[in-house]
Formats: sequence, C-alpha cells, structure tokens
Amino acid sequence: MTDPVILLVTSAGAPSSAVVPVLAAIEAAGMRVRAIDLGGVGGGGGGVADRVRRAILGEGAERRLRRELEISPPDAAVVFDPHSALALTVARDQSQS
Repeated sequence: MTDPVILLVTSAGAPSSAVVPVLAAIEAAGMRVRAIDLGGVGGGGGGVADRVRRAILGEGAERRLRRELEISPPDAAVVFDPHSALALTVARDQSQS
C-alpha cells in the first residue's frame, strides 16, 4: 500500500506560523505532500482593486489546481485561507465534470 498523498494549498494569505507545523505533522505521519502556492490569491485588502486582482489571480489558480487534480488526484487536501479554498473547490468541481 502506498503512503497517502496530501495536497497542501497555500497563498499569500496563509501565515507561515500555520503552514509550517501542519506540513511538519503531515510529513512526520509518513504521508507524502504535494504543495501548491497560489501566490496573491489569498492576499488581503477589501478594496475594488484588491477584489479584481484576486479574481484574475483566482482564474489562473483554478487552472493550476484543476491540472494537478486531473494528473494526480490527492487522497486529501489542506487549505489555509478562504480564497484558496474557493479556488480548490471550483477546480475540484470542474475536474469532476
């Protein structure tokens, strides 16, 4: 039996103080980790320009995640911010259809 594969999705909105311990725990449990950093998708700011930037970056993130899910579906995924979670959810739904 192969080790479970965990997809770890991070972005600018994911504090390293949250990501590092989770990553260490997953690896200590003997699971394989594939990490994708979505960059500015999770960045802060509530202004119109920030929302437009996140929408544009989100489309690229969804494509990257969809390719990852289609090529090698993980056993589980861990996401650290709501914008990355949304991108992963959209990518998952598109890859299943």
